Amino acid sequence: STLANFFANKELKDRILFINLPNGLETLIINGGDDLTELNVPESVNYIEVKKLYNLVSAKLPQTCTVADASFAYLPKLKTVNIPKGNPYLNAFAGCDALENITIPDDVLELGAIGGQNLRTINLGNIRVLGEGALSSSNLMTEVTLPDSLVAIEGGAFSGCTALKTVKGGKNVKTLGSGAFSGCGSLNDLGELGQPCAARCTDRTLI
Repeated sequence: STLANFFANKELKDRILFINLPNGLETLIINGGDDLTELNVPESVNYIEVKKLYNLVSAKLPQTCTVADASFAYLPKLKTVNIPKGNPYLNAFAGCDALENITIPDDVLELGAIGGQNLRTINLGNIRVLGEGALSSSNLMTEVTLPDSLVAIEGGAFSGCTALKTVKGGKNVKTLGSGAFSGCGSLNDLGELGQPCAARCTDRTLI
């Protein structure tokens, strides 16, 4: 029920174009595979750890499974992926510059770094904490809506989002981390975050 370190042999992993993963597989760990462009993971898998698939373009993941910390990170060609439920803290898919649209499942409570330079839209679901540098340098994102569930935006969360103009929502945010919007030169509307919030914010150093 485990497929671990499938690409242990470099000569093998350089030749693999496609993997037919069997139903019933429960654990999937892949570390490398230079020519693999597509990954279809069966619903039976409940734990995924994937790294160094630098030519991966699309990944179809189970509706619910644990995604290991830093999985699918810095995959420059990954354009299409569904993010599974089952990850209260999600810290994966960072530095994936080809991802343009991301939907966060409703059961994610804290979001770490995700996406990359070409991210245009993100649905933040019901997150409570937007982590440090979570959406930094998302250069094509012009607008973001913060859910009512959000209570904390950590330092640098939107830093370097040069096209960001409008932030909506955020009425329940109690903590705004230092430099949360630093380098956002186009930002002209902070919405409810821009209202006086001294009584509920521990750090109002936004820019």
